[in-house]
Amino acid sequence: MAINEKLCTRRYFLRICSLTVFQFLVGCLPLSRAAEGKPRHHMIEGFRNYPPTPNPFSYGDFSFFLRRFWGSLFPPEISPDHILPKKAAINQLNSLKSRNTLTWLGHSTFLIRLNGKTILTDPFLTERASPVAWGGPKRFTPPGISLKKLPSIDIVIVSHNHYDHLDEITIESLPGKENIHVVVPLGLKIFFTQRGYPSVKELDWGENTWVDSI
Repeated sequence: MAINEKLCTRRYFLRICSLTVFQFLVGCLPLSRAAEGKPRHHMIEGFRNYPPTPNPFSYGDFSFFLRRFWGSLFPPEISPDHILPKKAAINQLNSLKSRNTLTWLGHSTFLIRLNGKTILTDPFLTERASPVAWGGPKRFTPPGISLKKLPSIDIVIVSHNHYDHLDEITIESLPGKENIHVVVPLGLKIFFTQRGYPSVKELDWGENTWVDSI
């Protein structure tokens, strides 16, 4: 019993130390500045949401990062029946090949079949939303369909470049890159062209595009 108490105390101490370092790093982040002569959501360092959406439960960026960090240390318990078994998910998908379908793979990743095209949104199918595979926020459950079991993809749509929406490993691992049409926000085209995708369209807010008949 004494050994278990020491282990718990040590883990708690390490978590507090990690949290302290994280708070220091977040506090050192530079403030964004508006870019002159550009739309209001264009910043010198990138882009921002505009107009801002009031949220009575928001306490700023620090609170956002703190909640994300704390949630990765203490993930919730997930019921075993929270997701469909992978085999059942694939069987259902295959049984509806000729129909328009929407399959949730987890978080913001959806597999959409529309008018004969297969669309993948915000591809994040690995274990962690992080720049490194060994650390960072870990997903609560595995993807509904694994990366290796995905059907051939025609279109990839990305909403923004957070790690839980734009996963480098997933992007690099998709087969048939030369035939995939990619639609991304401004500034993300180079991310895909450097990884072998020749057909990439960048869009600003309010812009739209067509891929074949979609």
